[in-house]
Amino acid sequence: MKPSVYCRCLLLMTLVPALLSGLVGCAGDATDEVQAADYHSVLSYTLRGSEDLELDREFVGLVTPSQNGSIGFELSGKISEILVDEGEEVRQGQALMMLDVSLLHTESRQLEAKRQQAKSDLKLVRANLKRLHSLQEKGYTSTQSVDEQTARESSLLAQLNQLQAGINANQLKIDKSTLKAPFDGVIGRRLVSLGQVVTASMPVYLLSLQQSNEAQIGVPVRMLEQLHSGDDLSVTVADKLFPVQLITKGAVIDPATRTVQLRLALPADSSVISGQLAYLSLPEKIHRSGYWVPLTALTDGLRGLWNVYVLMADADGSSYILEKRDIRVLYATAERAYVTGAIAEGESIVAGGMHRLVPGQQVVIAAPVEPTKKASVDVTLVEQ
Repeated sequence: MKPSVYCRCLLLMTLVPALLSGLVGCAGDATDEVQAADYHSVLSYTLRGSEDLELDREFVGLVTPSQNGSIGFELSGKISEILVDEGEEVRQGQALMMLDVSLLHTESRQLEAKRQQAKSDLKLVRANLKRLHSLQEKGYTSTQSVDEQTARESSLLAQLNQLQAGINANQLKIDKSTLKAPFDGVIGRRLVSLGQVVTASMPVYLLSLQQSNEAQIGVPVRMLEQLHSGDDLSVTVADKLFPVQLITKGAVIDPATRTVQLRLALPADSSVISGQLAYLSLPEKIHRSGYWVPLTALTDGLRGLWNVYVLMADADGSSYILEKRDIRVLYATAERAYVTGAIAEGESIVAGGMHRLVPGQQVVIAAPVEPTKKASVDVTLVEQ
């Protein structure tokens, strides 16, 4: 063999093992990268325990007038004139509606005629009585005639008083045939029409006290201890915040809502309308240990329970194994849940994407999720 060929063969035999070793090393590194790339990335959430649950509870009620009532006539009759209608502001004593009083005027003229007749009869009796007294002094008439005229005079006087009382009563009926506003307010609704015959005490208007609204809101009995008459609070009506003062707390539980009504005085200049919704926000502290977790971290469990996936680090700490834990939801908001169960302080759980994961799956952490500081006001009580 020539020396040059021998050198080339020797060089080739020396380089081939080194090249093969390098190729094997590159293949191993590529395999590790592929395996790492195959792990699913998840968001993690670190559990922080709490002994008390602090919430902002929101309760809803209605804006109502402080004085609101149905008004009507004290007498029966036919409506002859409607002076005001729905939505109009009225003043105390202002005429609102009138009944037909033609019959009352006729009766009044009859009574007046009878009174004039009684006055004429009384005038005649007194003249006769004067003459009888003069004749009695001369002995030309008897005492009986004088007594008869005296009794007649007394009867006519009583008849005049009776007729005058009838005239006054008739005038009072005429006055009451005009319905007047008992207080300053706004006509909320008219309940009758022109020409309709109404009975005594039949409602014809709904009248609300002007510029004196209040909010009536029901709260649970457990919230009453922190509330006292005169407390300054605030309510929201049509996205506007109004300062209010607690007037009274109810003494009866509503059988439908199991709440107690609060009466809250709104400012006199508040631009609200009766019937609008009013929202009252109150803080509440509940002694119950647990953990706040994102709603996206929950997945359905068995027998009414929920599950979370706890991140358990593998041997080298580069990836994590998912471990399913049973929990119970105590309270829930629009974004978070307050839970208790087989979880511990400081453990990390998967914060979302639960539909793509299964227990025992190996994952890597993409980024941690920071917990918010305060519960939302939109709280749903899941378990007492």
